[in-house]
Amino acid sequence: MNRAIDSRCLRSVGRNVQVPFRVKLGWKERNMELLCTRVVRVLPGKRLVCYGKWGDKEIVAKFFLDCRRAKKHTAREVRGIRALQEAGITTPELLFEATLPPDRTPVLGFKRIVSSLNLAEIWDQAPDDDYRLRLLQRAVVVIAALHNAGLKQDDPHFKNLLVNGEKIYAIDGDLVDTRHKGRPLAWRKSLKNLAYFFAQIPPLFEQLTAEAFKVYAAQRGWA
Repeated sequence: MNRAIDSRCLRSVGRNVQVPFRVKLGWKERNMELLCTRVVRVLPGKRLVCYGKWGDKEIVAKFFLDCRRAKKHTAREVRGIRALQEAGITTPELLFEATLPPDRTPVLGFKRIVSSLNLAEIWDQAPDDDYRLRLLQRAVVVIAALHNAGLKQDDPHFKNLLVNGEKIYAIDGDLVDTRHKGRPLAWRKSLKNLAYFFAQIPPLFEQLTAEAFKVYAAQRGWA
């Protein structure tokens, strides 16, 4: 389906999104074309995430298809991404905020971190526990930075952290709680959020959490 389609089409196809397809977006009072090449995630009638190309740039495009809540979710996504950037936390660059005709469906375009894998994929490929511990320690440094800035991910799971070489990227600004931005997150809220993250670790590797927690506590300045 390498043809231009609109928001009505994307809503009507449900999960059966055929790639590649093109969309013509409105951006900064002009039109631009985006080629979507691979579907990453689809929530029928609500959200579509694709890999694609915008000119010569590799991007991740997020289509907010829910007519009633699209603007709210888009604003929350942008607010979360801006908060991460202000806190100095590595996150993929937001390249554009555009709209898809005919009803101005919001579309966000992010720089794609090529050759990256999420933390869950890296964890599954880890050769030994020493490697897994280093992964956890690097991940909790990011979580501690969020908490130090008064931020937290409401659903802090392994797939919301991208690993690319020595860099870890926090993604999905829609899940970033910014209500306490600007002051360190309270002790109880911090521990609860960290516990949600640690709860994803299979019981076989629970012994790694104690060492990872020491790194987190050091980043927070806790005894």
